Amino acid sequence: MIETSGRLNSGESTNYGFGLNITPFYGLRSIGHGGSFVGFRSYYLRFPDQRFSVVVLANQGPFRDYEIAREIALIYLRDQITEPVDAEQSTYRGGDEQAAEQLNEISLSAAQRAAFVGEYFSPELQAHYRLSDQSGSVVMQIGRYHSATITPLENGMFNWSQGTLEFQRNEENEISGFLLHSGTIRDIAFSKVPNQ
Repeated sequence: MIETSGRLNSGESTNYGFGLNITPFYGLRSIGHGGSFVGFRSYYLRFPDQRFSVVVLANQGPFRDYEIAREIALIYLRDQITEPVDAEQSTYRGGDEQAAEQLNEISLSAAQRAAFVGEYFSPELQAHYRLSDQSGSVVMQIGRYHSATITPLENGMFNWSQGTLEFQRNEENEISGFLLHSGTIRDIAFSKVPNQ
């Protein structure tokens, strides 16, 4: 069951089992999953038919764990793949994250960073995220223990280790909230909490 993809009502595969990503890799069957916590990242990519696995461990939150695992797998399995390497592949990363990777990083002034500072709340998740300006970077605090620097991109987007944040503005052009995208999870709305 853990290696069996779920199915949507339409019959389309979710490419996700009970905690594992089951995705084709240039014609080969692959199973894997990544994880991250307090500045660490990891990815485990397994090819059961080839009896081959790649494990990537990193002590840097923004590290490209899946991409590195993929590149290593291509080196070792190039003679066994059955599809062109330049073909677009489905990965555990969602479209928003892939789109964000194509945006350029930008620098923000102190005044620009200050516009993002504050508390944000998601009724759907019943979660509070707090953004602060620390040593010239925007840092997101989740709960008491988890914090991460988020990287500003073009078009009001920010990258972080768990996905992307797409900031929204109101009619006065003030930051009013953001949409959280993480893998196949999209458009989780967070509203900026007014200052008390």
